[in-house]
Amino acid sequence: VVASWRFSPLPVLAWDGAAWQPLTGAPAPVFRVLDSVEFEGELVIAGDLFLGGSRVGVAAWNGQSWRPLGTNAVALGVGGGAVSLAVYNGELVVRGALFIGGEVGVAVLRDNAWQPLGTPGIPTSPINGSVNALTVFNGDLIAGGFFFRAASAQGPQLQSIARWNGGAWAPMDEGAFVSAFSSVQADLGVRDFEVFNGRLYAFGAIGPTQGAPNNSPYGAMVWDGQRWQTLNGGPLQIFTRPLNAGAALGDTLAI
Repeated sequence: VVASWRFSPLPVLAWDGAAWQPLTGAPAPVFRVLDSVEFEGELVIAGDLFLGGSRVGVAAWNGQSWRPLGTNAVALGVGGGAVSLAVYNGELVVRGALFIGGEVGVAVLRDNAWQPLGTPGIPTSPINGSVNALTVFNGDLIAGGFFFRAASAQGPQLQSIARWNGGAWAPMDEGAFVSAFSSVQADLGVRDFEVFNGRLYAFGAIGPTQGAPNNSPYGAMVWDGQRWQTLNGGPLQIFTRPLNAGAALGDTLAI
């Protein structure tokens, strides 16, 4: 069991069955760890990290020492850098507001170097925010957040939800309408996905784009295979705050 927290000089601890022990090594990461995953036999962490005096987004622990993962570090973007990690089809994927030759929302580790997933990838900017959620549904990697990519010769328009089919990012319907709960960027867009009873649900400050009035705070929608719909198929559910997450509990979907 591994735990981490913010602002500690020893932000990663391991439980040895009797007590918590720091994974120090040389150099030790400092500042803030946001996520961790096991990849190819190593512990990989993501967040706002300093390693050996350099700011990095992702680091790996080989059992004795830490190192930046990838020959080119995942630099911090406007929205806060590397937020979380996932392993998809045997590859390590990181999401957030990243800067790798430009602002991108999802990057993959290939040949020991980070690169945007897809050409073009999912952009992020001071206006467009970041990718907040990743999940796998029907064999595809689904990304959600607060982002927009205009249609061009390189790819179709993407609006806050995109599907990676192994070769390119594609839209899912028209994406998500982003509700204006507040001017705080972290409050906007898709916050979480959950697969429940074979269907994909999205949560956040969002609603289906079809017929959505401006500035209406909606919180959840479901993918019917063709379009995003409200949960009851009728009028949009109205919430006073964004929905941060959903979870399946037996035959119940909880928010």
